[in-house]
Amino acid sequence: MKTTTQVAADRTAIVLGPVLAIAVAWATGTDRTDMTIANTALVLAFISVAAALISPLAGFITSAVAALALNYFHTTPVHSLRMTEPGEILTVVLLVLLGSLVSIATTMRVRSKVAVHRTDTTLAATRELEELLSHGGALPAVWLTAVQSLGGQAASIDVSLRPSAPSDMPVISRRLPPGAGSDGDAVVIPETGAALVLPNGRGALLLRPQQGLGAITAARTMLAQFADELAVALAYADQRRSAA
Repeated sequence: MKTTTQVAADRTAIVLGPVLAIAVAWATGTDRTDMTIANTALVLAFISVAAALISPLAGFITSAVAALALNYFHTTPVHSLRMTEPGEILTVVLLVLLGSLVSIATTMRVRSKVAVHRTDTTLAATRELEELLSHGGALPAVWLTAVQSLGGQAASIDVSLRPSAPSDMPVISRRLPPGAGSDGDAVVIPETGAALVLPNGRGALLLRPQQGLGAITAARTMLAQFADELAVALAYADQRRSAA
């Protein structure tokens, strides 16, 4: 999960990257020699890469804006998004590709680090669970550790409660697909999210992978158990409020 500082840095890069790209292209637009275009493209490439290293989304946006700004202020015809010179077209295309490739590489690196961290956390929780069970421990502590040992990639999923499942979102079935083998328990939660209906009309959970992590694979049975436990907790909370 991203810290507040990381979120603030991402937002700053998304805004500052394109602004800097436009400012550089505008400031150098009075001199339109081939060398100026090349130097400007180099500076814009540096800005795009810097933005991509902070936030993949910022890298994509900055590289696209940088390419449009270079085209608008430097390529013939000037102050137009049309391009006629093959060399200028190639420069703009390479600028977009550079920012996009660095953004993709940054995204893959972040996802890989998160996956390794989640795996290490799961293994540590499993060892702690075995230790608690062998020597004895408070039930809440054992329960929480057991959940952490099963969580895996689910630790990267944000959860919110809705009155019902959104109509534009896939709903996770509690049953295994017909003919599913040993991998049938795995369910892929897309980057846009998926819904999981709670029992007893308690509404639906909206499950979304955390920003920048893409689609996440989780255990269907684990998600179903979580939904059932949450429904019980909500019912118990209602009973206590009624009795108060």
